[in-house]
Amino acid sequence: ITVTDTVASALMKGDKELLVAAKVNNFFALLNQIRELIVKRIDLILTTEEMCDEMMGLLQLNKSFPEVEWLLSFQDLSKYDLAILLNISIEHIEGQEEVNIDKMIKETYSEIQDRIRYSRKVKENQCPLFTNELIMNSDEEFSFFNYVRLSEHSMEVLLGGYKDTIAKQVKPKLCRVYKADSIKKEELFYNEEEHK
Repeated sequence: ITVTDTVASALMKGDKELLVAAKVNNFFALLNQIRELIVKRIDLILTTEEMCDEMMGLLQLNKSFPEVEWLLSFQDLSKYDLAILLNISIEHIEGQEEVNIDKMIKETYSEIQDRIRYSRKVKENQCPLFTNELIMNSDEEFSFFNYVRLSEHSMEVLLGGYKDTIAKQVKPKLCRVYKADSIKKEELFYNEEEHK
């Protein structure tokens, strides 16, 4: 049996108010709380179930936010789907235009069989995140198939004005990109025939 950090802290301080999730005043602050849960899952402090259950509690507590109301309107999204979607949103906020879906699955699921099962759903086009057009495969040049991004509609609803602050940079994985304006002009000398 383990006791979560929140419960241990409340017991040590003798303050039951610490057991109540702090209500936040905007969706980005909520995403920050969810990011903390994901980090605890990665650090093996929380199990997948504990992380997802705490995340759902935070969503219910803040269901008055239009973004949360929209997320909860999708009946076929599981708490695991929501965890992956919100993690992708957080990665976008942190400047990633495209995200490795396998990494998101690994950060959500602690058990390898669950990771394999979810990856199979993605590959067989049965993942609700794709079927509801919440995320899409990245069509960026030089990208690999397992890179995804939020759909335009998801980006608009979840990130709103933040959408334009995400840098639209080509991040090739197989070569180095040189921008045309960074290439210094060099005078070239030709034979008379070639010069014509």
